Amino acid sequence: MKKLYLIRHAKSSWDSSASSDYDRPINDRGRSDIPKIALFLKNGGFIPEKIFCSSAVRAQSTARLIAGGIGVSTDLIEGDRRLYLADVNQMQSIMREFSDEYESVFVVAHNPTVTDCANLLADDSIVNIPTCGIYGIELAIDSWSKLRNGVGECLFFQVPKEL
Repeated sequence: MKKLYLIRHAKSSWDSSASSDYDRPINDRGRSDIPKIALFLKNGGFIPEKIFCSSAVRAQSTARLIAGGIGVSTDLIEGDRRLYLADVNQMQSIMREFSDEYESVFVVAHNPTVTDCANLLADDSIVNIPTCGIYGIELAIDSWSKLRNGVGECLFFQVPKEL
């Protein structure tokens, strides 16, 4: 069994002076949501062996702050530019490339892909995973290469405003 934690990046700033969507930073609400989510993950024992992350600034910041909050090294974070604009098929293709040495993985990325991926993998009907929301899935696979729709079961769906 593999465990996958799909994380939507923290709330970002539309008012920043960033030159592009890719460069938008997280905002104050995003920075205040991350410690709540990190504490939830840490207390639940939901600790990754690897963190795959969109290379967009807001996703990278989210991944680094969560890693610090749960007490793991930021060396676990691997940025992947493909996750920035990936659709659900592309995201699942990227996940099929994960090394089987990892049993527990965080993926920090963007909507609507994060929500779509959760719904397809776990046969669920979540309307929206909000910013800094996390959807944990237990996957009935022994190799990431076997990832496909319907192989997962929801472990939890957590959003910051409920903490």
